[in-house]
Amino acid sequence: MRNFILSVVVFLLACSNTSAQEQLLVMEGCSMHSKLLNKEVKYSVCLPGEYYDNDKKSYPVTYLLHGLGDDHSGWLEYGAPDIFLKRNIENGNSAPMILIMPDAFNTYYVNDYAGTFLYEDMFIKELVPHIDSVFRTINNSGNRALVGYSMGGFGAMMLHIKHPDIFGCTVPLSMSVRTDEQYMTEDASGWDGQWGRLFGRPGLKGSDRITDYYRKNSPFHIFPTLTSAEKSRLKIFMLNGDDEGTLCRSNEELHILMTKLGVPHEYRVVNGGHSFRVWRDAMPYALRYISDFFNSREYAGDYVVKKSLSIIPGGDMTKLNSVENPSPTFNQLKITDEVSEITANSQITGVFVPGYYKGSNRQYPIIMIHGKFDSTQQYQIANKIYSHKQVIDNCPVIVAFFSAENIEEITDIFKRLEDVARIRDGRKYRSLICSGGDGYETLKIATGAFPVNVVALFNNQINHREAESVVNTFDKEMLSRLRIFIDTPDKGNFIEGNGAMHMLLRDIDHNHEYRVRESLKYSSGSEFDNFNWMIEGINEPLDYIILNFHG
Repeated sequence: MRNFILSVVVFLLACSNTSAQEQLLVMEGCSMHSKLLNKEVKYSVCLPGEYYDNDKKSYPVTYLLHGLGDDHSGWLEYGAPDIFLKRNIENGNSAPMILIMPDAFNTYYVNDYAGTFLYEDMFIKELVPHIDSVFRTINNSGNRALVGYSMGGFGAMMLHIKHPDIFGCTVPLSMSVRTDEQYMTEDASGWDGQWGRLFGRPGLKGSDRITDYYRKNSPFHIFPTLTSAEKSRLKIFMLNGDDEGTLCRSNEELHILMTKLGVPHEYRVVNGGHSFRVWRDAMPYALRYISDFFNSREYAGDYVVKKSLSIIPGGDMTKLNSVENPSPTFNQLKITDEVSEITANSQITGVFVPGYYKGSNRQYPIIMIHGKFDSTQQYQIANKIYSHKQVIDNCPVIVAFFSAENIEEITDIFKRLEDVARIRDGRKYRSLICSGGDGYETLKIATGAFPVNVVALFNNQINHREAESVVNTFDKEMLSRLRIFIDTPDKGNFIEGNGAMHMLLRDIDHNHEYRVRESLKYSSGSEFDNFNWMIEGINEPLDYIILNFHG
């Protein structure tokens, strides 16, 4: 009890606006005097709602690190961490924890090369012990984590890999990091003030910027030096937005390098750029990942409960033309003799139309789906599409499945099918979804003999060389007109090819979307489950397809 009273006194001195009676859960503007920096270091605090209920209970701590130009208030003002923490605790997705948000003074959370501002030393030797003395923390690496955005993402990564005995887990968001090539070629006006002052003297150019001190503070150089035992200690969840500029390439290449080196990590790419919208949306996953670590559990996954879709009722689903109305919102197209001939020769395995197709003579946009799906899975996918709000409200479509091994057959297939089904004329109203197939061949046909408006690639099987060929050798005008949505798992044999495709398309300012989602929960044994992968991620590509039908 004596130690607790002493901690309260220290705490009250640190947070001058707080009284013992207030028992605040969110505190802004606390401070600690740093002898190493010879100045005050401010920090903000979020406590779990139960903190004052039991003065003998201690809690794990997560440090939230801000970006360049922000301070200890940045997370509170824009990130709402207290709200996410409260919500996640209430729904059982987070352990109760203390959140600490310190000032970083544009240091990238490292000591500068000249030794004039030892921020990293202050963090490790002064701030962490101070927090442990003021609050009831569990004082070990298994109960300390880091989350950071931008500059704070860099700090979150580096503090973890350099001090795993202090911080056992990290979540870098939109990490501000550079490849060597980016570092060497960055304009001096940006490099001198941001990196030169930290890692190697302003005014350096080209390869002279790759100093020994820079290498000691670059994950691209540190990861290759780690032993297997050192890698096994790391717990990393990285996330980036697909609309990033420089950080698109650096984060993607770091993910690819870590995969090649066997550095355990989770990696996600979501919609958005360098903004708090991305970082706020990431918080539930970050807190869940950290909570599983605090509880000594393997990460349970981005989705705590996965529900399998129920099979659509309505008759025998094994024969192509036996079910006329499995759902009030859509029908399987009645197969005429002409369509039957096309089906037999072209491996079209299913054609679905809106429920009121027969009562109209209008034409419709078409979504063509290439993949190996049985009849039950086709109905489930069709149900997902026809229950999509945009399809119901303003964009009825025809959905056709095919499984031809040579994807170029679709040119003849759909030119002939257009004569039978009422498909609206024009490239604008054609979209192609490829699930677990040859992404290079899909893009070749979509920009060549049978041009389409949108291609969505699920678990896209493409390598780095093919990605370069798409960007460098395909018809430039057709490629510029094609809208591409890439949806890929964060683990597997094609992460480098998909990552290269995204980076190269970003380099030429191509209008596309890129997502990296959790992969482990979609696999059984050695075979990837393309059906569940596609059906759980199909809503965003559908939004994109419909936007471009009508855009």
